[in-house]
Amino acid sequence: MISAPFSFNIGQVLEKYQKDRAWRKAARAYYLYRFGKMTQEQIGRDPHIKDTQGHVSDKVSKMRGELSRLAGQHYEAWKAEQLRKRGYEVKADGKVGKPSLVAKSEQTGEVRVYSSKCLEFTRKIMLPIKEIRPELHVALGLKAKLVLSV
Repeated sequence: MISAPFSFNIGQVLEKYQKDRAWRKAARAYYLYRFGKMTQEQIGRDPHIKDTQGHVSDKVSKMRGELSRLAGQHYEAWKAEQLRKRGYEVKADGKVGKPSLVAKSEQTGEVRVYSSKCLEFTRKIMLPIKEIRPELHVALGLKAKLVLSV
């Protein structure tokens, strides 16, 4: 069973957010930073932004966080669907302090605890233990395998 790879269209999300008054400047600042390869100082001089370098940095960070949140939600839903197609009963929570997914094989009864990470941004290769601690505790309690799904 071959399934489509995970994809998340940042361009479409940014288009949508640029139409939202509350997100307009953050979405444009992020777009110019990421795709226009502009410095924060240059972005601040953009006629649609007109802001200080510090505020531009805040806007880019805010949009990056929102994109990460959205991509994470989409990735967890995609991963859960892939597991269901492979014969797993899946509980998806994903809340802070909870595992992303807990999957139980309908054939063997094997339980796997998933920590899902959708990494589109450059970051260190190592994950701090606090990022997988909830999944680790649940996996230990269930005597289940812990799977890092990136």
